[in-house]
Amino acid sequence: MRTFHSPSRTSRPSIGEYFDASQTQLNLVAVGYSLGLAASVLWLGALGDRYGRKQMLLFGVALSLPICLASAWAPSIYVLIVARIVGGIAAGDGLPDHPVTHHRPLGR
Repeated sequence: MRTFHSPSRTSRPSIGEYFDASQTQLNLVAVGYSLGLAASVLWLGALGDRYGRKQMLLFGVALSLPICLASAWAPSIYVLIVARIVGGIAAGDGLPDHPVTHHRPLGR
């Protein structure tokens, strides 16, 4: 039986070797994106309700490109960790259907 391994999991040894990173730092790289996404999706959903989801989606997509480049060209493990967290925030901003919109009372 084959199991799926995420690219972050399979590239961790080479990232650790390149940056001479500790296991804790590698774990932050791996979960940083999810951490940023989970921390931002609700309050960015509220902003999307207020200012329009299309604007928030476009802003999130526009923010994703420089963050991806920052992750790709990170000069240190700390820049990579921050870029992964901000990338998760950008992904939370780019979600077109935020969970906050599902909790509106009917008839609105």
